[in-house]
Amino acid sequence: MRINFYTIFNINAEGSILSKEKKIKIGGVQFCNSSGFKNISFSGISSSMLIGRDLEVRDDNGIYSIIGIY
Repeated sequence: MRINFYTIFNINAEGSILSKEKKIKIGGVQFCNSSGFKNISFSGISSSMLIGRDLEVRDDNGIYSIIGIY
């Protein structure tokens, strides 16, 4: 399903990206609810490239797996 970045993530004052409610999985790495990350790459894609974009997401039993970027 196609979901906008801001539907599942927040950005805190330090610029870290935080998941809102669900556990998130990106490139085999799983983040718990409210886990933050900043300036990292997933399979060659910088986390900053996700901000504001629509994401292709698969719901795997309550875990959002991000499988693409629009």
